[in-house]
Amino acid sequence: MVNTMLQAARFGVVGVLATLTHIAVAIAIVELVALPVFWANIGAFCVAAFVSYGGNHRWTFGRSGCHARYLPRFLSIAGLGLALGQIMVWAITEAGGHYRVAIVTVAVTVPVFTFLASRFFVFAEPRDEFESAAG
Repeated sequence: MVNTMLQAARFGVVGVLATLTHIAVAIAIVELVALPVFWANIGAFCVAAFVSYGGNHRWTFGRSGCHARYLPRFLSIAGLGLALGQIMVWAITEAGGHYRVAIVTVAVTVPVFTFLASRFFVFAEPRDEFESAAG
């Protein structure tokens, strides 16, 4: 339980850094490059994903190496998170919401999904996976 709480706290710190990166990059792309928010969100997500993987791989879940194992899993969950975020951005902006509201909404909701997926799938050790499936 303590380990999970520590991981959640560390995930939150890494997530805040990745989220701030995401928001800053998305706003910069929209306002400085003048790309549509849909494409800006994809670009911002990709930049923030590097921040997230690096921080969570080493610090949150205390892994070293094994990128051949962890990175493909991370990318699959990141892809699902991106799809979820894109659907949310599309739905909010199509309903007349401001793009900043859409980006912040994504930044608040997607991390819950990604923490659970990271804890129990992406960075799980083989023994952790077995115990999760059995228990």
